[in-house]
Amino acid sequence: MDDPPASDEVNHSQRLRLGGGFALGGATVFAVGCFRRSTLIALFGLAASAIGAAALARVKLAERAEKITDATAHVRADIQGLDPVARAQVLKDIARDDIF
Repeated sequence: MDDPPASDEVNHSQRLRLGGGFALGGATVFAVGCFRRSTLIALFGLAASAIGAAALARVKLAERAEKITDATAHVRADIQGLDPVARAQVLKDIARDDIF
């Protein structure tokens, strides 16, 4: 039997769904407001889509920060046994590869 998903995974999924729903619903309301030439409805839709887009951006930035933290911990663990000069050389090579 499969284990139930972790609370963070459910929360993450709910945040994505909620942000996407707000963005899509807001865009739909905005389109209806523009079609009916109602400034109030269009502004409400625009605000809802901005809230949804901000929620999605927040979730994606949190995912990115988590990946960066994991990668940093992995690299630190890999170079832990090197002497300081070799460690600096490895980090310099990584930085140079990422820039060019």
